[in-house]
Amino acid sequence: MFTKTSAFLRDHLTPINTLVLPFTVLNGFLDFLGGAFTSLRYVVFTLIGTIFVGMITLAIREKRQAAQANGLAAQVPGRWNRPFAQVLAALLGASALFGGISLAYASKGGVVANAYPPLKDVQQAMLGVLRDVKADTVVIKAGVENISRHMDNPRAQLKSRGYELTSSGLLDAIKQRDEEAVALFSAVRLRVDKPAPLGFLLHDYWDAKIASLLTEEMFADESACIDKHGNGQEIATFLDLYRLNLRPDQPEKADTFKRLCKSNLVREFLEKQVKTMPGRLSSKPEPGDSPELLAQYQWALNYLSK
Repeated sequence: MFTKTSAFLRDHLTPINTLVLPFTVLNGFLDFLGGAFTSLRYVVFTLIGTIFVGMITLAIREKRQAAQANGLAAQVPGRWNRPFAQVLAALLGASALFGGISLAYASKGGVVANAYPPLKDVQQAMLGVLRDVKADTVVIKAGVENISRHMDNPRAQLKSRGYELTSSGLLDAIKQRDEEAVALFSAVRLRVDKPAPLGFLLHDYWDAKIASLLTEEMFADESACIDKHGNGQEIATFLDLYRLNLRPDQPEKADTFKRLCKSNLVREFLEKQVKTMPGRLSSKPEPGDSPELLAQYQWALNYLSK
């Protein structure tokens, strides 16, 4: 009993659920939309009509084959000539017919709205909602495209974050430990023209991740390390700052300096100290001179010379 019921449901109700019911509901919905989505209505109407014509064609072919066969074969209805198949074809035909009539009434608001005028108010309200949704979709799409273009533009992103596209802006990003902003400065290939960003990173706030985001191209200008055309006090300040950080116990800082600093002034300073400090240590040491400092200078000079 259960097996027969399952077979009946599979052979009879399933085709209705998969073919007739969806197309009928879709036809009714599209009809209620009046003149909207006309192209989709044509597609649905054509699809239903094609299936209907295909079923009729198969049924006619089966009848012809049965007529040409022996009497026993003629007694068994073919797949497409069984009562249920005929009912299914009739329903599809009716759905296709409704779709055709709906297309003819599209400019007048559809078959349903014309048959029952009170529904026109509901129809207009629904169409108004759809128009609003469409308008909102257009606005949202435009906004998304604008955001997408904005996100693809690192300069715009930096400006939106409040950073100037200058060496001072990069310094602010390093001070705020804003790794994303530093990466954006790298993306725009900012040419650093002041020693403050590198000096601050090495001496005041060291961060290996931020250091790795800085590129040699950004620091190609010698003034990004030391501005030799600046005043003597500034040059002395940065020379002292760098020599304090060029130490064997700070290899990451030393590597960053070697990679980014394109000035020879630091090396010249180290060479001078390595040559003169031994004599000063043996005769008249200056404040700060020591064998340990001399060893540090020798290590830094050798490291930068590799």
